Amino acid sequence: MNQRSVNSLKKSISIRARINIYLFVFVFIIIALLWLFQSVFLDDIYMLIKTNELYEKTGTMISDFDDESFIEKSREVAIENKICVFVYNNSTKNEICSHEALEGKCDLHKIVFQRQIMGFEINEKNLEELTRSATLKGGSVLLNVSSDDVPGIELQTSSKLERNDSEQSVILAKIIKDKNGDEVLFLFNCVISPLVTTVKTLNTILVFISILLLLLAVAFSVIIAFVISKPISDITTSAKELAKGNYDVRFRANGFSEVAELSNTLNYASEELSQVDDLKNELISNVSHDLRTPITLISGYAQMMRDIPGELSDENLQIIIDESGRMESLVNDILDVSKLQSGNIKFNPERFNLTKEIEGEISRYNALRSREGFCTKFIYQNEVNIIADRTRIIQVLYNLLNNAANHSDTNKSIEVIQSIQNGRVRISVKDYGCGISPQDLPLIWDRYYKVDKARKRVSKGSGLGLSIVKKIIEAHKGGCGVESTAGLGSTFWFELDIV
Repeated sequence: MNQRSVNSLKKSISIRARINIYLFVFVFIIIALLWLFQSVFLDDIYMLIKTNELYEKTGTMISDFDDESFIEKSREVAIENKICVFVYNNSTKNEICSHEALEGKCDLHKIVFQRQIMGFEINEKNLEELTRSATLKGGSVLLNVSSDDVPGIELQTSSKLERNDSEQSVILAKIIKDKNGDEVLFLFNCVISPLVTTVKTLNTILVFISILLLLLAVAFSVIIAFVISKPISDITTSAKELAKGNYDVRFRANGFSEVAELSNTLNYASEELSQVDDLKNELISNVSHDLRTPITLISGYAQMMRDIPGELSDENLQIIIDESGRMESLVNDILDVSKLQSGNIKFNPERFNLTKEIEGEISRYNALRSREGFCTKFIYQNEVNIIADRTRIIQVLYNLLNNAANHSDTNKSIEVIQSIQNGRVRISVKDYGCGISPQDLPLIWDRYYKVDKARKRVSKGSGLGLSIVKKIIEAHKGGCGVESTAGLGSTFWFELDIV
């Protein structure tokens, strides 16, 4: 791990710390909102609720106005809800009914009536002002009045009540038309108690709630952080073992679904890395064996020709040349796999006659291996053209031919079959060797795979040929596959688009 990674790790914050921070921020936001609503919006909400109740109750009274028992019903509602009521016919200038339910705190009757020498009479001026205010507001208006004596009160209309630390007296004025077409003025008066004492009580309770929330936040943050971080910590510990090359380590898929998915992914990665490590070790073993044999032969024959007179023959030189070519082929296969895997290899696509190229390659291949008893037949009906890298496609064919030759037993016949279907050409290479067992079929395209575990390792080939075939065909957007029956031989094929 470089210094930059170390510094980045030091600056990072653990999951537990992040969970604690997020939870505490959330709790502080909740507490702040509680205090905000209580300190800023509580009075407004309370006023809204009380005025809505006033509108609801008065609406019930007005809806019963045409009822014969209106006066009695309105008295019951007024007393039950502590609402003073005064109903006046503006058209006939007559009082319809009046109910006082606030036990000396009624400002409505102080406004409506005025003291005269002979007693009390209706204050027409105030009624006219109330009627005018209600008319300007569309037939309904809410008024704030003082709870003191009001011999000559000046009415002030407002769309909402003002916040106050003392009791507020509210008058609601509404104008309707009765069944005779007369204009009727409804006046309602109620007292809204202040929230000072209630707010103090709520503040005290809120202090305890805030403390309790903080304590619960601490407890829950510890629990949640442990529950979430513990599986991740276990995975981290196992991942460190995996990084050290311990591929037997297992990741437990418990906890949350995301953690379980991560565990399964790492288990899969561990299995794949273990398989790659096994293949790497097998490659080293195979390559070491394959290189040791030609090196030993080259060294032995070279020393023999140097030390023994008469051994400098064409036959011995050919053996040295053949073994050198074998080493060159192995090295080239390793380089090709490396380039294909890294994507550094360049393809040069061109249009060419695939059938003629295969026919010429098989002719050369027969000439090369006829001494070993191999006979390769090419079966086709029509010639086809493709656009591809000519050299690489021939390399694919050559690798499949060598694979068939390496796995042929006593029957050294090889068939190359060209078939056309769905706008594609399929080239199949069939041998009559020992075949491939079903459990080995998925592995034969892997890099370095060379042996059937149930059989003795073959002495030829690098185990890279089929992997090269697959990479080249995939780069050409083609397909490849194999069909095999144990004891009856194998058929490897690849497909490419026809032009």
